[in-house]
Amino acid sequence: MNLLIDKEVDLNEKDLLHTKSYAHSLKDLILNAPQSTPMTIGLFGEWGSGKSSIIKTLTTELDKDKNQRVQFVIYDAWKYANDSFRRMFLLKVQHALGLEQTEKMSSFYMSKNTEVDVTRKFNLPYLTLIVIALLLLLGAYSIFKTPGSGTITLAIILSMLGFLTNVFSKAFNEYKVTTQQPYFFAPEQFEECFNEIVGKALKKKTGIEKMANFIKGKEDGDIDKLVIVIDNIDRCHKETAYELLTNTKNFIDTRLDVIFLIPVDDNALKKHIFKGEAEGLKESEEFLRKYFNVTVRIKPYKVTEIFDFAAQINNQNKLGFKPDTINIIAKEYASNPRRIIQFYNNLQLEMVLMKDKYGKKFSEDNEIAICKFLIIREEWHNHYKALCLNPETFLTEGYHSTKEKDPDGYTAFLDATFVSTRNLGFDTLQKILINSDNYDVLPEKILTAIQAKDFPGLGEILKETGYIKENIIDFFLFSLNKAIKNKLTTTDIPNLLDNIYIFLTYAPELSDSYYGRLENELRKNIALYVSNTKNMANLVAFSNHALARKLSFMDKGIASALNDFTVEESKFYDSPQFELYQAYYRAAGTDQLILAAKSFRSYLNNKKLTDKLDRELSGWQLDLLYTDMIIHDYLVNGEQRIWDDDNSKEQWLYLATNLTEQNQLLFPLFNFAQFSINNTPDSEWQIIHTLDPILTASRNLQSDQRILDGITNLNQTLFSSKRLPGSGMQKYLHNLPEGTLEETVSYLFECYRLTCAHPDSATWISELIMQYGEDAVKAKFFSTIEEYPDLDTAPLKGIINAFSVINEETNAILLKTLYRQENTPDYTDNELKTHLSRILDQVKANADHDPLLLAHLSQERANKMVADLLFEMPEAEFKRLSPAIQTVAFDLMTDKNNISRYKNNYEMLQIIALNGEEKHINGLINTIKSNLLDQQQTQSTLHLILPIARISKVDAGDLITYIQSNKVAELGYKKETDAVIKKLKTI
Repeated sequence: MNLLIDKEVDLNEKDLLHTKSYAHSLKDLILNAPQSTPMTIGLFGEWGSGKSSIIKTLTTELDKDKNQRVQFVIYDAWKYANDSFRRMFLLKVQHALGLEQTEKMSSFYMSKNTEVDVTRKFNLPYLTLIVIALLLLLGAYSIFKTPGSGTITLAIILSMLGFLTNVFSKAFNEYKVTTQQPYFFAPEQFEECFNEIVGKALKKKTGIEKMANFIKGKEDGDIDKLVIVIDNIDRCHKETAYELLTNTKNFIDTRLDVIFLIPVDDNALKKHIFKGEAEGLKESEEFLRKYFNVTVRIKPYKVTEIFDFAAQINNQNKLGFKPDTINIIAKEYASNPRRIIQFYNNLQLEMVLMKDKYGKKFSEDNEIAICKFLIIREEWHNHYKALCLNPETFLTEGYHSTKEKDPDGYTAFLDATFVSTRNLGFDTLQKILINSDNYDVLPEKILTAIQAKDFPGLGEILKETGYIKENIIDFFLFSLNKAIKNKLTTTDIPNLLDNIYIFLTYAPELSDSYYGRLENELRKNIALYVSNTKNMANLVAFSNHALARKLSFMDKGIASALNDFTVEESKFYDSPQFELYQAYYRAAGTDQLILAAKSFRSYLNNKKLTDKLDRELSGWQLDLLYTDMIIHDYLVNGEQRIWDDDNSKEQWLYLATNLTEQNQLLFPLFNFAQFSINNTPDSEWQIIHTLDPILTASRNLQSDQRILDGITNLNQTLFSSKRLPGSGMQKYLHNLPEGTLEETVSYLFECYRLTCAHPDSATWISELIMQYGEDAVKAKFFSTIEEYPDLDTAPLKGIINAFSVINEETNAILLKTLYRQENTPDYTDNELKTHLSRILDQVKANADHDPLLLAHLSQERANKMVADLLFEMPEAEFKRLSPAIQTVAFDLMTDKNNISRYKNNYEMLQIIALNGEEKHINGLINTIKSNLLDQQQTQSTLHLILPIARISKVDAGDLITYIQSNKVAELGYKKETDAVIKKLKTI
């Protein structure tokens, strides 16, 4: 393998793309640039098109030209992209020109501290301490000195003086005051520093300076032109690139004798500046025109030029690639020679990997295909990932003949290279794409979610990573084949199958072709998969999922396993087959349940199950499994346990609640109850106690004469006097065990409901009321008619008419029953009036009962009857009624449909005249007008008008006009008439 180094070259030595002419043009442009104008030159070309080689060639040619003293400074923008541009730029320019750093330059990189003052302060505590110490020493010396030692030598005196000097020097504290000047940062400061550097570089050297340079072996140092190249801007991040260009404005316009040369990919730069927006493209063009004085644009390369370039690189470096391989590379990277060099390196490495894994012949024979898929991997990675997950799709005709839009050029590339892989086999394709066994190309996030079975959350991860659900199925199938190959029957295979079954419930939109692939894969080892499934419920859910798509292969596999009960019966309930069977009928469809019902008896006969009823079944499933025969054999079976076993009662109650049709449950129950009554003494209460909740739960009974006959016959047997000592009133219902009344009432009303209001059931309820009173049945009566508003209550008419005390609960029953039939009512007017009279009696006795009567006034039949009852009352009794009832009475009596019925009841009319509101007086006036013209009623009517308290002005005027126009005064009652008119005129 011969790796290629991507670096700029001198085009005078190697000009494979014929770009040397651009260097010559730039040379002429620089040498002829005007001295009086700032010059910024742009060298435009795509990234990798050879701009750096053109700059290198330009600098080399100008360095060789001794007559032209042009100094180049090249600043690599990409290399220093993370540094402060202006500071690093000035530093590199200074170093490139060989100048020493001045004070102004150094101020850009460090802060400066300056000492401006020094002050001293006396340290009194310190000096005091020293004086005390000296006095103590002198005192000690005078006390302990020996005879003859009183002479003080010169050495001692000098030592003492030195000690005192040192002590007193520290008796003063010294304080220094300094100032700190931060390093430069303002744009104008950078411009000043740049001008200083450029000024020194372009300054003509003196004779002495030239002599010094000559002695040092250097050139004289004079520069005529300074060219600053800012390279690799287009390699920087878009924000950095834009910032670099704007920051260079600090330097470009400051010196007229400096030329800036900036090689850049102008198209990429324009997208960076204005993010590719349509309006922004025009603005970016204007931005570049203002920035650059002149531009040199590298023209796009022809495909033939790139092919020649790629071929020469291949030949010169002895890479050994075939012409067709080189052609594919050249066409794909026609605008970018650098990418060709990089791709050659990648392709060499890929060829080495293929050679090591599959041999030299495989890599050489498939060189073009390896090259093609490597390009797909690098340029269209999402398409490459999809191919890795599902390689066979590449071999389908539709994959290459798609007519969809091709914004990324992928379809065009496939079309241009179609012939090169037309005869590629699947095995070869798989080796190239995924290296055969290396299929773990899914992102770690996806693999982690699969391992945790977080399939609901996998959807978001797929969106985030750009994968699709089909990729997951491909991964599962590949892993499954691998597990089968490695015979991982009890480890990987069950886990993978479980993942597939669960995942499919979250991917219902998968195409039929994927289910076809699943069927092809799973059918091969269906028995193995069924027997080694990790979770049978997931297997059955998948089977139903496939059945919905008309794929029955898994269901047939399950049926085969269920029919092959080779396990001993004693061990069956601890086996996978039993778990499969239980999961199967829980999630089965109609056809599947019919199959499951064949084995249901075996399930129920299992003595290890404490509760054989499966509480997860829905009603329609129960209907198919719990046939008449199953119910009889399993629940009844001649045993008495249902009456004394709470668990058995719960099972019956569950079925009664959930079966969609309870007929099949109730028939054997009634038969068994009859059997128990005839063969078990004192079993009546146990039967009622057991049947009541079951009958209450039964909601979906179809009309069936057998149900009516069964309940009727059962109750006749239950409550027959023949089975009890004595006769007549000593019937069973008259001797209920203590605490059983409420449940017996409930049982009888459920019988009444289930037999569609059979008269016999009403008779049993009447018997109860005779013995225990109406209060015993009110609560159940009301809840029954409330829950079943269409239930016929006519057979209970005698019970309702017998209600002696009306309360809120009883009244609710009356409201539900008295007014049920409008055309042919169940109750006559006299029966209805009887109930209303009872209520009115209670209202007269206590105003707290007013709501009982008011509740009936929403019924039209009740309105007239209540009005009649109120008008029939003596005046004294009426006046004792509450204002609320009186107001209602006035409303009823003055209604236009009722007022004429009470025209001769002057006692009640006078009460209205005295106590009625304006609306009632308005209704009363029509009766007054009618009665005024009847000479027998005229005088009484005039007397009725005088006490009216609340007549409106309009009604008063209307009545005056009526009296005068009809000449009522001439009827012989002039005095009374004048008095009435006088009163009315005062209104």
